[in-house]
Amino acid sequence: MKKRNRTTSAKPEKNEIDTDKQKELMSSGKANILVVVRCRPLSKKEIEFSEVETVKIVNEKVVFILDPLEATGADDVPLHRSKEQQYAFDYAFDKNIGQQQIYENSCKFLLPGIIEGYNATVFAYGATGAGKTYTMLGTDEEPGVMVRSLSDLFNIISNENGNIKVKLTYIEIYNETLRDLLNNGENLELREDPNKGSQLIGVNEIEVNS
Repeated sequence: MKKRNRTTSAKPEKNEIDTDKQKELMSSGKANILVVVRCRPLSKKEIEFSEVETVKIVNEKVVFILDPLEATGADDVPLHRSKEQQYAFDYAFDKNIGQQQIYENSCKFLLPGIIEGYNATVFAYGATGAGKTYTMLGTDEEPGVMVRSLSDLFNIISNENGNIKVKLTYIEIYNETLRDLLNNGENLELREDPNKGSQLIGVNEIEVNS
């Protein structure tokens, strides 16, 4: 079998200027979505099976999924075999990226808009073991997105002259059931209000100051 020489070239669909402009628009409520991908390190179980990494991040924009045979440097890769794929995102970070950089590029720029009354949602998506909990909550030494955003939010509020109240709800959505985790997991009912939009009937709200 003849080995095919592979050259990986990054051709991101979005450049840095586009992403910066998107973040600026999102902070003022004029844009909808920003997609950030984070590649976690191999787990111990994965390393025991193989230390070969088949995911490569290029220019903090493009994710390459490499052909497993080519990633191992095998000499018998068929000439016309090609399972390599590439995907471009607003940001794509490798396993060495820190929590602070993830936060700054996914959430921090949203906080001024929140103070001005715009809604914002940070949605962590991935399979079990993908690293969602670490990214969102983190550790005492490396706090995650939730801890950093709330800390900065209250710092902003403390410097505002206006009277700003922060209320917290904590809801679980699972198997199309809504549960209030601040009220012993009571089931909630979702209704549409003609003036206020979607409303959770009876959800428990707690006013917080820090």
